[in-house]
Amino acid sequence: MDFWDHRGRLNLAGYIMPRKGTQTDFDYVNTDNTSPTFGAHTEETINAPGKTKIHGVEADLTLRPIEALTFGASYAYTYTKVPETENPLIPGNPLTQVFIVYTPKHAASGFVDYELPSGIGNGNWRFHLDANYASKQHSFQGEDVWTDPSFIVNGRVALAIEQPRGPDDGDDRDGWCCRSLTEQRRRQDRDAGER
Repeated sequence: MDFWDHRGRLNLAGYIMPRKGTQTDFDYVNTDNTSPTFGAHTEETINAPGKTKIHGVEADLTLRPIEALTFGASYAYTYTKVPETENPLIPGNPLTQVFIVYTPKHAASGFVDYELPSGIGNGNWRFHLDANYASKQHSFQGEDVWTDPSFIVNGRVALAIEQPRGPDDGDDRDGWCCRSLTEQRRRQDRDAGER
């Protein structure tokens, strides 16, 4: 949806995906050093019973208040729930809660682009900065193990010089650029005594 005389755009989306037969890999490593199969790794793939629930919403906003400046932000919420599934590698095949991996419940990003004349021929300076966040997420299907949340910032400075190739067209090329990348991860103490 465009607004503000086409200087703003908002996109909203929602989705629901009931999925049957979600596959889960169960792993077992024999750590009994008295066993003849010590160190053996066994993996079994099982389809979850019933329906897996996956639903969420996404929002994306882009604004261009002036010709030289564009910025935007986006957010996504995702809910997942897989039915408990029999684990064939444990005696009695007990029902086990399984998970969809690497799917954060919350994800957000934002960016800013700015352009101004460089004073070098007909070139322009282009500045870009973006940031991306993802909440913790499961890293194993059959175990309740989480990753840490992540926050990544990326920046770019470029000198774009228009080099006409013909009377009716031009070509923007990055003549010089410098990129910076930082990543910050918060580590959650798994041991209360760990500092």
